[in-house]
Amino acid sequence: MRRLYNIFLLLGIIAITMIACEKDEDNTMQSNIENGVYWSEEDVKIQNQILDFQDKIKNNSFKDGEMMSVEDALWNLEALMNYTYSNPVNNNNELLNDNSLVIPVNIENGFISASELGSITSQLENQIETVFNQVPNEDKALIGVDVTLVENEFKDNGSNLIMHVYVGYDLVDRPRVYPPFEEDDYWKYGRGWQNDGGYCDGPNDGASLSSDAAEEIEYKVNNPNEIGFTDPNTYIVQVVTLSRNPDNYLNENDDIPEDNMFDRLLFYSHDYPYTPDDDGRHSCLNPIEMNFYLQAALDIIDIELNIIQEDNPTENWEFVSIDLEGAEFMGSSPVDYVHLAEISYGRRVVRIDPID
Repeated sequence: MRRLYNIFLLLGIIAITMIACEKDEDNTMQSNIENGVYWSEEDVKIQNQILDFQDKIKNNSFKDGEMMSVEDALWNLEALMNYTYSNPVNNNNELLNDNSLVIPVNIENGFISASELGSITSQLENQIETVFNQVPNEDKALIGVDVTLVENEFKDNGSNLIMHVYVGYDLVDRPRVYPPFEEDDYWKYGRGWQNDGGYCDGPNDGASLSSDAAEEIEYKVNNPNEIGFTDPNTYIVQVVTLSRNPDNYLNENDDIPEDNMFDRLLFYSHDYPYTPDDDGRHSCLNPIEMNFYLQAALDIIDIELNIIQEDNPTENWEFVSIDLEGAEFMGSSPVDYVHLAEISYGRRVVRIDPID
């Protein structure tokens, strides 16, 4: 018998909202006696770097012709935005991910002009304010910001800076575990080339909705009602986003490999059935499948978080957001239907009060 995850257990709380591991014991810890906040030398170093960059931006004190490597520029911009605007709360019932800001960037031999960073900073700040104010709910908080660089395909040697802004809202005081997908939850895998997501079987079959299986699973993962605790004296300083596809996660517990059902932890299906019980519904996920891929998404998040934490044992990393998208690929067989994932994680550090 196939191994089906017990989705009725505490979904959405498998360590993804908790700080992953304690700092290395060799780190020298200091204490702010007034409020009992503890920090390490690394926390001080990070905050000093942010404040130094902020001072140069604010006072335009870069040297004439000064350049900064792309890696340092992205780190400083992202860290400054998070230090200034992010709020450590994680008791949001809803999550908005905005990535509409695109800034063309001039790069020379892997470096960005320091003078250009001032303009970029201003645009990032304005976008954060715009996105935050667009959320009508007054009970909201900016969870984190991810600043990345992508190639501009329409310009030779050109690049664009893109910022993801994560805003949590509809905050809850008494969280509870949300239920699994129910018996009526038959969802098309994605929108498809006809943009025709929605219900695909069961009593709601044919209902036209602006949603699909990928978005329904994404919503549950990003908006749990079971909330962990985050120290209010911390902030997210760095965000990384991982791109993943079904081939990254084979289902080792699948009894019949490559039979078109539960072969991978991210949804993957051929356009023709391999088994009689598949019934040809290659692009329609039934409630059992919806719950399987929901739990599998949580497992994937945990797997990747553990890898990040093992690679950075003295740092504290946590899950921020997942973006799932249904896609179709033409191959030797007519079509493969898949879910593609963008998973974001944030590094949390201690905020230090000014020291005279």
